[in-house]
Amino acid sequence: MILQGAYAGAVVTKEKQCTKCLRSDYRKKFATRNLNGSQKIEKATQVMMDRWQIEVLDQKDEKKPNQDSIPYNIINNYFSVGVDAAICVKFHMEREKNPEKFNSRMKNKLWYFEYATTEQFAASCKNLHEDLEIICDGTPLDLAHGPSLQGVALLNIPFTHGGSNLWGEHHTRHRLGKRKKRPDKELSTSSFNSVDLTAAIQDIGDNLIEVIGLENCLHMGQVKTGLRHSGRRLAQCSSVTIITGKRFPMQIDGEPWMQGPCTVS
Repeated sequence: MILQGAYAGAVVTKEKQCTKCLRSDYRKKFATRNLNGSQKIEKATQVMMDRWQIEVLDQKDEKKPNQDSIPYNIINNYFSVGVDAAICVKFHMEREKNPEKFNSRMKNKLWYFEYATTEQFAASCKNLHEDLEIICDGTPLDLAHGPSLQGVALLNIPFTHGGSNLWGEHHTRHRLGKRKKRPDKELSTSSFNSVDLTAAIQDIGDNLIEVIGLENCLHMGQVKTGLRHSGRRLAQCSSVTIITGKRFPMQIDGEPWMQGPCTVS
């Protein structure tokens, strides 16, 4: 996959104003929340945000009849291939077949938990490095070095997957907080041109995209709950090429699809 900076735009936070369908005892609380949200927007500062253009090219230059279409050609938040996309694909397919099962936030979370548990044991994307190659700014990554990976994510924003900070906090800031119980081995890497990424800062407008590795579903859960500091930092770069040798689940900003062998460019 080759990604190039598309353009930047102003970013502000906003909250959905949806009180019509709520019970009367909740309307006042949500009205107050929306008022606070409006005040935050008025005081917010505009910042620049990178966007990344993406194109998927099948290896044989022809699309199979049963192959899904890529949902977007622009990445605003993140792109991933492997374990987390596999969970998202299962969730999406079941919701398309039986939408009545996904009519509340709590049910959706329970379904995600079920699919994540199933994927943890199935490990459908294990030994990812055997069928996937990543090139960052012209330098191939050594995915075989270190713990075996089941997923790779490209991050344009700090928080994804329901609030997980997969890149992790700045190393200096983290040292000033809680004393770590174990060394954060996932913060360093020897795969990207021997660059130490422990002090690398993530910024949504720096014309760089962060590349992280995921060991399995358990690893994702540990980052979400704070048991581990981050995913495995692989690179921080301005262009990425990903070449796959078999069919993989992929997703862009939460929209999944199954993709055959390809080069995304």
